[in-house]
Amino acid sequence: MHQRRTSTILAALALLLAAGAAYGAAYGSVRLLDPHPRVAAPAAYLPFYVGREAHVRLEVLDAAGETVARLADGVFPAGRHAVRWRGDDGAGGRLSPGLYTVRLSVGGTVRTLALPLVG
Repeated sequence: MHQRRTSTILAALALLLAAGAAYGAAYGSVRLLDPHPRVAAPAAYLPFYVGREAHVRLEVLDAAGETVARLADGVFPAGRHAVRWRGDDGAGGRLSPGLYTVRLSVGGTVRTLALPLVG
C-alpha cells in the first residue's frame, strides 16, 4: 500500500512539472499578464514577467499605434514586476477615455494587450 501511494505522488509530481515546463515553452520567458483592474479607471497595475535579467520597455499606444506613454525603459531582474499607469501621457497630462494598447518589448520579443481607459 505504501509503495502505491508513493508512486501515485511521484506521478502527480511529474505531471505538475511537465505542465510547468509546457507553460514556459508555450508562453516563453516573457509574459505580459492581465492588468489589475482590467479597466484603467483611473489607474491600473500592469504586471509582467521576464525569465532572466533583460532590458524591458513597457509602453502605452493609442489607436493609431503611436506611443503616448513610456512606463518602463531599463534593465529588470528575472521575475515578476508591475508598473502602475495612471492614464496619463508621458508629460503627465490625462489621456482621453478610449482603448489603448500596452506593449512589452524584451529583446526581440513583443507582447501586447488591449486596455480600456475610462473616466
